[in-house]
Amino acid sequence: MRIASIYIDGFGIFHNESLSGLDSGLVLFQGNNESGKSTLLGFVRTILFGFPRANSQDPNYPPLSGGVHGGRIGLVTDAGEEFIVERKPGKGGGLVTINGPDGNSGEHELLQQLLGGVTYELFKNIYAFSLSELQTINTLKAESIRSVIYGAGAGTAMLALPKAYKKISDRLNKLFRPGGRKPAINKKIIELEHIRFELRKASKQITEYERECGKLRETEERIQTIQSDLVLISKNREKFKIYANLWPEWISLQEGETALFELGEPVELQKISAFPENGIIRLEKELDTIHNHQDHFAGLVDNLKQLRKQAEDLTVNKTLLRQAGATGFLLEKKNEYLEKLKALPLAKQEKISLNDEIRSLIDGLGKNWSEQAALDVDRSLFTREAIRKQEERLSRLERELATAGEIFADKKNQ
Repeated sequence: MRIASIYIDGFGIFHNESLSGLDSGLVLFQGNNESGKSTLLGFVRTILFGFPRANSQDPNYPPLSGGVHGGRIGLVTDAGEEFIVERKPGKGGGLVTINGPDGNSGEHELLQQLLGGVTYELFKNIYAFSLSELQTINTLKAESIRSVIYGAGAGTAMLALPKAYKKISDRLNKLFRPGGRKPAINKKIIELEHIRFELRKASKQITEYERECGKLRETEERIQTIQSDLVLISKNREKFKIYANLWPEWISLQEGETALFELGEPVELQKISAFPENGIIRLEKELDTIHNHQDHFAGLVDNLKQLRKQAEDLTVNKTLLRQAGATGFLLEKKNEYLEKLKALPLAKQEKISLNDEIRSLIDGLGKNWSEQAALDVDRSLFTREAIRKQEERLSRLERELATAGEIFADKKNQ
């Protein structure tokens, strides 16, 4: 396809200007500065690809000399068919009308077929560029331009690489997307996280089970020890019962043996001359001592009976005895509990301060934010990597915006 004719209704300094019979070979436009070469180049771009947007860096070239903003271009295909492309201002780059050789007309779809898929960036940087645009190498860095150059060098179709790249990107998005939930890999990652959570939960249960098993073994050992002690205590109890029953006779035996020892040999075996001096008086004193001891013994026996009766009347709380360890633990922790109880008002005040600080931080995030919403933010590795890339892209765009502002100021000064 080539450009065969040009008609400018109103565009920049041109009004009601036309060119026809343009050759298929090299066409050169020559003129002084400000003669309209860049305006003519902008007209061709505008008719084929639309009027630039309000925020675009490309000039709009309003009709300074009158006429309707726009015009038409005659295109001739390789088969020799001629099409007239006309564009006027309007939404979406302007209203475009295409008239074919058979009288049929079309719009954007037919224009895309005539252009063979060539985009505005490709046309601007490869097929129709100004001297100032040629001076910057950045014109060849656009992804679409590199794809076309690669396709031309590899001998493939001009749009094969972008289509392949889009197809691969779509396929990759179906497999995995940072922060997504529906792609296959994202689903598997969610399932993996759930399995890991269940494993961590099961691991905690195993630890708890082992701890409870340890407690069970300790309890069983304590039961065996208590049973052994109970058997020994039962044996000692029977022995002490026998001792208690024989206690009066044993006391009497001891007193009798002591008295017999103190009497010495029988009187009839001793000589009359060996009878102790004042023996009768001493005997009476000893008898009084024996009677006193007997009275004291009787009092002890009565006291023992009372103590036994009190012991039988005592009720042992076995449940409380089984909690001896826990009761001791509570007594040990009593002071610590009282200290923490004293510090509780200060901790409550600190909690209120922390809650106020949290609310302040949440309010700083913006509207529709809550503490739960902040806690629910995805903090996975993939999300952090996506945020990092977004920050790099934002920084790059800010640098490009600053560079563009400098270029715009320079152009404005020129």
